[in-house]
Amino acid sequence: AGDGQSWQQQLFIPLAKIVESLHLRIRDVLAKELGRDVALEFCSASRFSLFVQTIARLAMHHRSVQNHRGTMHESARNRLKSLEKFLLDLDTKLRSMHVSLKLLAEESRRLLSRSAREHELQTQATASLAEVRERKKLVESHIAA
Repeated sequence: AGDGQSWQQQLFIPLAKIVESLHLRIRDVLAKELGRDVALEFCSASRFSLFVQTIARLAMHHRSVQNHRGTMHESARNRLKSLEKFLLDLDTKLRSMHVSLKLLAEESRRLLSRSAREHELQTQATASLAEVRERKKLVESHIAA
């Protein structure tokens, strides 16, 4: 807690000096331009307090905006990492499917070639069977005659 308090004091003391200096400059400019009475009335302790409160609110708002931006940035980075992982997964699956498709194409060509050979053999067997039947009929007709 001591370190945090020291840090706050290191930040607050210079800030308080800057704000007070700004307030005095505004008072001096008003005194030169509009007169000492207007400057003293406009730069009274209550107005200085409101001025400091306004600066504090602006600082808190700025910090809130910065926090929101940081949160949004972190969320966007996480989403980007998620999308990159998704892309890598899709790429891996795509490569796997590409390999599978190549294997299927090779298997299809092999089966088609085998089917064509079997069809050719079946056609030759059918032709041979028809020729044998033709010869059988011829032999039977010679025997019968």
